[in-house]
Amino acid sequence: MEASRTVAVAGLLLWLLLPGAPLARSGPADEAQRALDEAGKLIARGTPADREKARQVLRGPLEWSRRTGDKTVESRATALTGNTYNADNEPRLAIQWYQQSLRAAQLAGDERQRVRAQHNIAVQHWILGDAARALEEYRTILPARRAMNDQPGLGYTWLGIAAARYSLGDTAGALDGYRQALEIWTATNDAGNQAQARSSLGLILDELGDEAGARREYDQALALWRQAKLSAGEGMTLNNLCLWSIGRREYREAIDFCERAFPLLDAAGDRRGRAYVWHNLGSARAGAGEHRRSVELFERALAAKREIGDRWGEAASLQAAGESLIALGESGPGRAHILAALQLRQTVGDRAGQTQTLGVLARLHRDAGELPAALARIQSAVARIETTRSSFASQDRRASFFAGRRDYYELLADILARLGRHGEAIEVAERARGRQLLDRLADSLAGVQRDIDPALALRRRNLEQRLHARSERLQRLGASAKLAERRAALAEVDALLSESQELEERIRRASPRFATLTQPPVVRFAEVRQLLGPDDALLQIMAGRERSHAWFITPTQVKHAVLPARDELEKRTRAMFDAVSTRANVEAESAELARVLLGHFQGSMAPVRRLLIAADGAVESVPFAALTPALEVVQLPSIPALALLRFERPRHAAPPKALAIIADPIFSSPLAGAAAQPGDLPRLRFSRIEADRVSEAAKSLGPATMALEFGASRA
Repeated sequence: MEASRTVAVAGLLLWLLLPGAPLARSGPADEAQRALDEAGKLIARGTPADREKARQVLRGPLEWSRRTGDKTVESRATALTGNTYNADNEPRLAIQWYQQSLRAAQLAGDERQRVRAQHNIAVQHWILGDAARALEEYRTILPARRAMNDQPGLGYTWLGIAAARYSLGDTAGALDGYRQALEIWTATNDAGNQAQARSSLGLILDELGDEAGARREYDQALALWRQAKLSAGEGMTLNNLCLWSIGRREYREAIDFCERAFPLLDAAGDRRGRAYVWHNLGSARAGAGEHRRSVELFERALAAKREIGDRWGEAASLQAAGESLIALGESGPGRAHILAALQLRQTVGDRAGQTQTLGVLARLHRDAGELPAALARIQSAVARIETTRSSFASQDRRASFFAGRRDYYELLADILARLGRHGEAIEVAERARGRQLLDRLADSLAGVQRDIDPALALRRRNLEQRLHARSERLQRLGASAKLAERRAALAEVDALLSESQELEERIRRASPRFATLTQPPVVRFAEVRQLLGPDDALLQIMAGRERSHAWFITPTQVKHAVLPARDELEKRTRAMFDAVSTRANVEAESAELARVLLGHFQGSMAPVRRLLIAADGAVESVPFAALTPALEVVQLPSIPALALLRFERPRHAAPPKALAIIADPIFSSPLAGAAAQPGDLPRLRFSRIEADRVSEAAKSLGPATMALEFGASRA
C-alpha cells in the first residue's frame, strides 16, 4: 500500500493576513487601529481562547467601519476575523470573511489588501479539496504581485500554485513552483518560509524516488524551522520524514518520527496536522503488519479530516482504511471504502490520488477474476502516469518518476496476458522496460543541446567546474581522511549533483524540442514483428513482483508462458553465477536456468537460427548464448530503442570512422621508491593489451588515435 501524502503548507497564511500598515488617522481611527493591533497579537498567541477573544475585540472596528463607511478598516478587520477561522480549521467561515475583506479592499482602492484576501480565499479552497479553483485564483493573483513588485507575496503565491498543482497530479509543475518560491525566500533571507519550501520539495523528491535528495531537504528544513523558532513547522517536516521512512520500509523509524511530530502540532492547535500524523502512523502500523491498529488510526484521521472539511485528505484515509480492512479479510467494507475514496478524488480533482486508487481497485478486480473491470481501471491509471511523466523535462526526473510506478505496468501486462491479448501485453512490457533508454535516445536525437540559453549554458559550465573540483577533492582525501571530513565532502558533491539535475530540468523545459523529447514514439506489436527476419525469434521477458511473463515471438506466431516472480528469477540467476565463479555445478545450474527461462518454448526453437533477447532485471545479465549454444543470440537494450535508431539512421550523415583509444592511465606520479598512498589509484595495465588489439583490429576501418600512460589524461 502506497502511503498517502500531503504537501507541506502549514504557516502559509500568517504574513499574508496581517492587516497592513497602521492607519494614518487620529481620534476614533486610533481606537480602531489599537483594536486591530490587539487582535493581531491575540491571534499570534495561537490558542483557541485567544482567537475567540480576538473576534470579540474585532467587533469594535467592524461596527465603527460600518458607521463611518471606512472600507480600509473594514477590509483589515474582516481579514483578521477570517484569520481566526482559518486557525480554527473552519475554511468555509474563513472564505466568507475573506470575501468581505476583498470587497471592502476593492472599494477602498487598496490593491495590496485585495490581493492578500484573494490569495487567502485560494488557500481555503485548497484546504477544502478544490485544488482547481485554488489554482485559478492563484494564477489571477500572479500579475498583480509582479506589478507591485511584491517579492514576499510572490513567494507565497508560488507556494500555493505548487500545492494546488501537486493536488491535481502535476508533479513537475509543483516542483517548479516550490523552486520558484525557494529562490525568493532565499533572496529575502526568510528562514521560516525557506523551511516550508524545502519541506515540500523534500516531499516531491521523495515521490520521484530521490530519497537522498528528499532527506537533504528535510534536514535543512528542520534546521531552518528551529532557527525561526516555529515548532509547528518542525512537526510538519517530522511528519514528512515519517512518510520518507515508510517509503523505505523503515516502519519503526517512521513511527518514531510521527510520535515526535504529534506533540509539536498538538501544542500549536494544528488539527489538520494532527489528522495527517494519525494517518501516517496508520500507514506505518500497516507496513509493520498491525492492520487492526492501523484501521483505528485511519478512522481517527478520517473523522478529524471530515471535521475540518479536508476532502482531499479524507479520500486518502478512506483508501488506506479500506486496504487495511481487506488485509484483515473484511473485503466488503474495504472495497466500499476504496470506491468512496475514488469518487471523492474524482470530485476534488486529485489526479495523483485517482491513479493510486485505480491501481488498488484494478488489483482487487483481477484477484476476484473480474478481468474486464480490472483492465479498465489499470488502463485509466497508466494513462494518468504517462501524462505526468511527459511533463518532466529532465531525463533523470522522468526515469525516477517512471521507476516508482513500474508496478502499474506489471499489473496491466499481467491482466492483458490473462485475457490472451498478448500483443498489447508485449507493448506494455516494452514501455515498462525500455522507456528510460528510449527517453535518453529521444532526448539526444531531438538536439536539445543546440537550444541552450547562453546564460544557462554559462551556469552549467560553472557548475561542472565546481563539481569537478569537489569530486577531485573527495578523491584526494583518500581512505585515511577523517570520516566526518569525507562525509562533508560527499555532501558537497551530492548537493552540486542535485543542483545540476535541477539546471538540466530548466534547460530542457526551455527547449523548443521539449514536446518531442518528452513524448518519444512507442513501437507497436505489429512493428515489432516486422523487425524480425524469417529465421529470427524474439524472447521478451518481463520480470514481475508477483509473477513474471515471457513471450516467444516469430513473424508468424506468439507463445506465452508464466515464469516465477522477480525475486525467484534473481535467486536462480545468482545461483548460476555463483556456480561459474566457484566452477562447481555449472552445467546443472545452467541447465536449470535454461529450463525455467526457455523450457516452455523448446518445441518452437527448431526453425530458429537467431534469437533476440529483450529481458529486464537480473535476467538481462544472463548469458543466453551459453544456454542456447546452437543459436546466434543478440541481447537487445530495448526493442523501441532499436526501432528508433533504425528510423533515425537515414536522417543523419554517416559518422566519420575515426577511433580514439584511451588506456592504461597513470593517475599520480610518486617519487621514485615512494610507497603508494591510500588514495592512489592503481594502473589498469591490461587495458594496454586491449588497446593494442582494438587498434590492430580497427586498422582497415579508419584513423585511430592512441593515448596511453600520462597521455591518457582528462585533457
